[in-house]
Amino acid sequence: MENKFTDQLSQLQSGEIDKIEVTHSEFMEFRSIWNLRSDRKFFRGQAQHGGHTTYVYDTSVV
Repeated sequence: MENKFTDQLSQLQSGEIDKIEVTHSEFMEFRSIWNLRSDRKFFRGQAQHGGHTTYVYDTSVV
């Protein structure tokens, strides 16, 4: 399954980008890609008002 989140998650993991912004309406699409990744536990989401979530890649907390 290829969509914009496939590339964004890889870029976030490699350090090319600092964060991913996911809207409420995009969440299920994001989740379907995120759930396939073996490193999904390193993606930290911070919920915002209105269902928006900002994800960063953080290996230090696990």
